Amino acid sequence: EERLYGSVTATMIAEALETQGFIVDKKQLDLPEPIKKLGTYEVTIRLAQEVQTTVTVVVVPEDA
Repeated sequence: EERLYGSVTATMIAEALETQGFIVDKKQLDLPEPIKKLGTYEVTIRLAQEVQTTVTVVVVPEDA
């Protein structure tokens, strides 16, 4: 398990989703704390009060 120099935040995930055509506000992402290790993570997106979905976030080194 490699640790990151920085961390992956909800803002970064929202920006990555936008590059793929999905407009999501960072406040809709259920990310209790920034991601600080490489790996695969499930992140919940709250679309409405009773509606949510999940996305898979894969954190890899920049040169990968």
